[in-house]
Amino acid sequence: MNFQVGFDCAEYRQQVVFGSRKHTTRGLVGVGVACEDVPAFSKAYRQSVASVFKKFNLKQERPVYCAAELSAILGSQSINKEREALELFLKEMLPAMDEINLYYTFFVQLYAGNYFWR
Repeated sequence: MNFQVGFDCAEYRQQVVFGSRKHTTRGLVGVGVACEDVPAFSKAYRQSVASVFKKFNLKQERPVYCAAELSAILGSQSINKEREALELFLKEMLPAMDEINLYYTFFVQLYAGNYFWR
């Protein structure tokens, strides 16, 4: 088997309160996709992106977008539109994917301004 793999991620932030102190948890949340048939994956990707833009009556200016770009384009309408677009995209892409891997990286703040991997 000859797999091709692609990754995308977004920064994750959550503010939590411990007693009277506020703390922001930071990290990265991402997804990795592997496929054996790269031409089929590429074709499915192009068709999926085109379907999303057509469904929401948006002008597609190029063939490839990262997750952050799609969120910026669709998220301005509403979070429900962004979710609907993602579900449509995945429905059309899943047959071309052989593996999906989810991952996260968590940063711990030990003292002001210094973050360490955990």
